[in-house]
Amino acid sequence: MTQMIKDNMPAPVASGPGHLDSCFIEKFKKLGPPIFKGHGGMEKAKWWQMQVEKIFRILQCTDEQQLRLGTYILKGDAEHWWHSVQQAWEEMGIASTWEEFLGAFNEKYFLDSVKERKEVEFIELQQGKLTVERYTAKFSELSRYARHIIDMEARKESKFERGLRPDIQGRVMAANLKTFSPLADLVRKIERDCN
Repeated sequence: MTQMIKDNMPAPVASGPGHLDSCFIEKFKKLGPPIFKGHGGMEKAKWWQMQVEKIFRILQCTDEQQLRLGTYILKGDAEHWWHSVQQAWEEMGIASTWEEFLGAFNEKYFLDSVKERKEVEFIELQQGKLTVERYTAKFSELSRYARHIIDMEARKESKFERGLRPDIQGRVMAANLKTFSPLADLVRKIERDCN
């Protein structure tokens, strides 16, 4: 499988924010990214996504790199599906990003009943006894199924904040942060300080 990826990897492009030089491509290939053919149901699709995103985190990929590398390892039915989506987006003037790809991917490979259950789980998500780290991870995972609910950064931040335990929530509200990443960092710091 790795040999197939090596033989079919596109040539490096000129440098820029999504630059894929040969050294970077080699690092990606050495980590053994799985190929997704569009078969195997939701479990296979979720497993593929988790494995690919793990590699992206290790390589600290930009959004453009994630999109180019992730869609490159689609084959068969999945590759045909992606080409049709990409063509439709180009005609409509929709920018291709990894997040947009994941939204379309989830719509294609996850049953509506599962998506609805995940959306409800997101709506009802509370920190409760979870650590901040686990709550943040669960929030990020489930938010993919409720993008229409948190379609703006302020809504995402607000939903995250409302789900925190009251002892942490009060301290966070005083900071009046409007974006998710700095808020998540602050919450982690507050939890460390409390322990």
